[in-house]
Amino acid sequence: MPVTFDIQRKNVYVRVSGDLTQAERIEASNKLLRLLALGYRFPQNPLLRRGKKRFRDKRRYDVERELENPELLGLEVLNEAQFAMLGPDRFVECLPDFEKLNWWHSEFVVELIDRRPFELPTGIGGRVRSFLVAQHVRCLAIWSQSMLEKHAGECPGLLKEPGKYGVPWAVDTIKFLLAFGDPRYPFLPPRRRPRSNFGSVA
Repeated sequence: MPVTFDIQRKNVYVRVSGDLTQAERIEASNKLLRLLALGYRFPQNPLLRRGKKRFRDKRRYDVERELENPELLGLEVLNEAQFAMLGPDRFVECLPDFEKLNWWHSEFVVELIDRRPFELPTGIGGRVRSFLVAQHVRCLAIWSQSMLEKHAGECPGLLKEPGKYGVPWAVDTIKFLLAFGDPRYPFLPPRRRPRSNFGSVA
């Protein structure tokens, strides 16, 4: 078998030797999910966690998952470019969701806010999303759901009217993204720099 799971107490190391057939990758992917559900840890990718049951139930079996790249270990194999330019100042990006172990596909636009370029996710019609829900925040901040819940009440831009948008929790997009790297919110990492050349706002 070209995939081995080296189990050392509660830690599992995934080793791939040689090329995998689709059937072999799917079989190994299913085993990885089963080990995760049993509480095993994968030190090659600390973002890979057992997770809450409601998310484990949404993880798809019988699909191909990443087994070679430690940074993406356990995620569904992405059959498209993770990043692609759509035009000046606009791009599409797939961001990993390490709770559902799949991807959030979103378009982004780069706009100047306080004379700084920001990557802002857009929705229908290419308009900047007015609010972000839990999955968006998990993907943008690279958080687990537990991390999100820990800081949910102190997130900048928190919309304090539960259910207003049909979701129990959301944050204002601009206020939340502007707070990345702000020392008042140490739980938010600095925002990554906008990608190389975005035309008018580069």
